[in-house]
Amino acid sequence: MWTLGILLLIAMFTSANRVSRCRAIIPLVRDPHCGFASNCNTNAINKWVIAFESCRRKELNVSDFKKVLRGMCPKGDKPPCSQIPKA
Repeated sequence: MWTLGILLLIAMFTSANRVSRCRAIIPLVRDPHCGFASNCNTNAINKWVIAFESCRRKELNVSDFKKVLRGMCPKGDKPPCSQIPKA
């Protein structure tokens, strides 16, 4: 029983480290925005999705967006940013 308790504590501490501090509640408002990073662009449905992706990029030490503009990203300017894995 003692071993089971220790294993449970270890599991709780390791899973707590993976929890994202980014706010994942995003309103479903259609207002396209483009996030420009140094080497890629990200199209998003609204500015809150861009803010969430920016937070996730900071958590994973990936270069953040340099600029965010309303509208879709220009085609052929830069490649799309790869999806950041969810925590």
